[in-house]
Amino acid sequence: MYEIKGAFAMLAAFVASVVILAGLWVGGGFLGLWWYPYSIQQQTAIVRNSNSYVTTKQEELVTLLVGYGQATTDPQKRAIILAMCQDAALIPGYVPMAVSHTIAGECGR
Repeated sequence: MYEIKGAFAMLAAFVASVVILAGLWVGGGFLGLWWYPYSIQQQTAIVRNSNSYVTTKQEELVTLLVGYGQATTDPQKRAIILAMCQDAALIPGYVPMAVSHTIAGECGR
């Protein structure tokens, strides 16, 4: 009789541990889903503040500025200004001065 009670107690302990571990596993999944957007945001911030990213965007902006000076039609100029505004928004505080003067008042319209 004591052996049967002991077997049921072991089975109950096993089932309880499986339920607890499954709950922790599901809870960890929800925690991972909650954390994921924040971690992506932090990784993006690290990349955007890296020297190579800023330098590359600055070079792209200067190239677009040269293209803006060579554009012959208003739609071309507007498209280049739009691209410059979008790139400049990615590196605030690091936009070359000539580009800043060109797009001043143009972004957000």
